[in-house]
Amino acid sequence: MLCLSDGDTNLVHELFWGYRGPDDIRDCIDRAGVDAFYVVTKKPPTTVHPENTRRIVRDAAELPGWRETPVEPEVADLPAVGLRKFLRAAPETTSRPQP
Repeated sequence: MLCLSDGDTNLVHELFWGYRGPDDIRDCIDRAGVDAFYVVTKKPPTTVHPENTRRIVRDAAELPGWRETPVEPEVADLPAVGLRKFLRAAPETTSRPQP
């Protein structure tokens, strides 16, 4: 994944080692300044901190201000990794449309 990000260390993170909660995900997103992010999991699932991997996937899916969307067809069925893609949700407008 790092080679695909041109070596930008702000774009690739291994949160499963010491994952503390959703703030870890938000911190990575904020540092990278992105409007989309992926959660990448191993196939078959890793035996290294599997509980953290499950929490990361769950927390990403529930992260306020973000919505899950299908990944690109080219990466939808990779044999070694699974990907889940999240996009920044459009802000809700609080004003009503003018007649």
